[in-house]
Amino acid sequence: MFEDYSERLFSHFVAGRWRVPNATQAIPVCGPDGRALGQIVPANLQDVLRAGAALRAADAVARIRAAQVVETSAESLVAAHAHQTGQRIDPQRVTSIAEAMAGVRESMAPVLLGAPDGPLPSAELGAALGAGLRKGVIWCPPPELAVFATHLAEVLQEADLPPGAFALLHAETDQTQAAFQTAGLKAQR
Repeated sequence: MFEDYSERLFSHFVAGRWRVPNATQAIPVCGPDGRALGQIVPANLQDVLRAGAALRAADAVARIRAAQVVETSAESLVAAHAHQTGQRIDPQRVTSIAEAMAGVRESMAPVLLGAPDGPLPSAELGAALGAGLRKGVIWCPPPELAVFATHLAEVLQEADLPPGAFALLHAETDQTQAAFQTAGLKAQR
């Protein structure tokens, strides 16, 4: 399923579509055995500005639909995490992400840097994504979650969110943090 993720990992998900990054510096993504799974390209200022300009809100119906799609995709999201890390997380973790996404939260900063619980997807990640969807959110995950994050973007694409409600820019690095700061986009962790 994830064997041919080299193009998806290399791309950014912006305005409802997979896009070639403007940046050119690649970072390898390796599996638990050290085998290369592909490369990610950390976003530069142009990538950040493009994603920021495309931000759009998702209404309550779209957010619930997104949460439902995440919940029904729990097994494949678990497999995506295991493919890169070698750790099989409990499917309940993904269910908790979906439940937290559907919860009522105040809108937060438009950029989510990293993952609240590090390399383990959690309800805190779901809450941050769900809150971000209220105005549009850009997720810049850690490189250790590249395969999971890429698959989550595919799953959310199936939810038919408004283009710009969710963006995925690889990855949380010094370069991307500086680009968000330069762009004036407020970030949360």
